Amino acid sequence: MASVPKFGTRQLLEVVEALPVGIQIVDDSGVSIYANKAGVVHGGLSGKGRKSNASGLVIRYERVKIHLNDRPHEVCLSYNVTEQCQREDELYKHAYFDVLTGLPNRAFLEQTTIEMIQEPGVTFALAFIDLDGFKQVNDVYGHTVGDALLVHVAERLSAEVRKSDILARIGGDEFMLCLSPVASKENVSAIVDRCLRKIKQPFEIAGQKIFASASIGVSFYPGDGDTFAMLCAAADHAMYGVKADTKGRFQFYDCGDRHPGLRVSIADLRPDEFRRRAADLTSATKHLPAKTG
Repeated sequence: MASVPKFGTRQLLEVVEALPVGIQIVDDSGVSIYANKAGVVHGGLSGKGRKSNASGLVIRYERVKIHLNDRPHEVCLSYNVTEQCQREDELYKHAYFDVLTGLPNRAFLEQTTIEMIQEPGVTFALAFIDLDGFKQVNDVYGHTVGDALLVHVAERLSAEVRKSDILARIGGDEFMLCLSPVASKENVSAIVDRCLRKIKQPFEIAGQKIFASASIGVSFYPGDGDTFAMLCAAADHAMYGVKADTKGRFQFYDCGDRHPGLRVSIADLRPDEFRRRAADLTSATKHLPAKTG
């Protein structure tokens, strides 16, 4: 049987010093009596959970109470989780933000509105924004210019909304604006009209002057629906009403209109039937051919 080599105090201290885990020992008077190299680098912050130190590292701390020579001590263990947090941030951005514009995506907007709906007394509006003739921009100027136009539109719209509002790109040439709080329809009209006028101002892209416009449909919570799917369907219907009439405008959803695909007046539907049919419509639109503007 092989003999086990002796492991002395010096070797043990060398191992502790080399550990990537920070170790700091504090006596019952709050005086630090020991810290290994990692503990010094991590900054010796107190408490639990994650904190950032002066070096920009994200450190996770745990505290353990022990007794040494019949006196209480605390051992602070610290772990460098900077890379883990960076990976988590990247996954979060990939899941909830649009790569091209940097705006929140549909999943982020949906989750946020679901949380808002659960708050008592909250009111908000959803504005469905669809760029007019975007396919023609791609066909004439190319997709690089088309992508640049989407980025510029996102920048202009972001500059016009309030800090409490959320602007999201939900796909292709479609954006959605969640306006909250809503003081009145006149207040929403002013914001949406301002957005329309900004989009109609010419864009300078790659030496070309690009003109654009948008058609917008607006729905209100809780008046036009009590789920994200219902509100989206209502705003989408209002937007298509603009497309069918005169593009480049906005209109509010009218619950008395007959919704395409539902075949009956929304006003006549029970809430549970409305939710089911709105969800069916939202699912069906995923399979529709691309719009031509």
